Amino acid sequence: MNKIDVFIIAGGKCGSSTLRETFLKQSMNTIKSHNPMCFKNQFGFDGFFSTMLSSSNNRKLIIIDAYRMPIERKISSFFHNGEKKIPNFLKLSVEEQIILFNNEYLYEIENQHIIYDVYKHLKIPDKKKYDANRNYFIQKYNNLIIIKLFYNDIKNWGERLSQLLGINITMESDNMSSEKKYYNKYKQFLKQYSVPKQYLTSELPKDIEFKTFLSEKQQKEYITMWLKKCIE
Repeated sequence: MNKIDVFIIAGGKCGSSTLRETFLKQSMNTIKSHNPMCFKNQFGFDGFFSTMLSSSNNRKLIIIDAYRMPIERKISSFFHNGEKKIPNFLKLSVEEQIILFNNEYLYEIENQHIIYDVYKHLKIPDKKKYDANRNYFIQKYNNLIIIKLFYNDIKNWGERLSQLLGINITMESDNMSSEKKYYNKYKQFLKQYSVPKQYLTSELPKDIEFKTFLSEKQQKEYITMWLKKCIE
């Protein structure tokens, strides 16, 4: 566990499985883990940060994160976990799923961004800022290469990663919603869904990542889009 080439730390439903599969196809030693608890559950020991340190001691380590628009990520997470954890989830009508999501999950689904803890534990200078107009971020520090991608730009990830890393990368999709049993209801949910106005006017403006990874124009466009189909 001390010779990792690529460590995927993107949150759930942000393309992390696709990124892992992509780099495994490159014959690069790759692991995906969302946070320290996830790492311990996967590998049986508390080594999230120590693995990054040992793997970058005398060789390059690529750390990749990704940001996804908050409402879409929460909905995707709701369906991914709902099928496994909510009784009779697939038997609920779309209307019932929307009520359940807005009442119990919209504000509760985790919004963890472990990248901040990575910077702290690995003592990486954080002076370089994400440029929302470029749809990616890259920082090199000692043997670390930290990359932040934008999920809405996923169709260009192969080209972007190829340019950033200097190798030819073809994306390999994995764990896609279109392959799940819930997919048809998921698509209908997205079509019918109305977000509570309070979330857009009170909660989203406090979301630091939303303001960090989207330009002011992108933020305004996103909120305006959802306001057109919001509920009081």
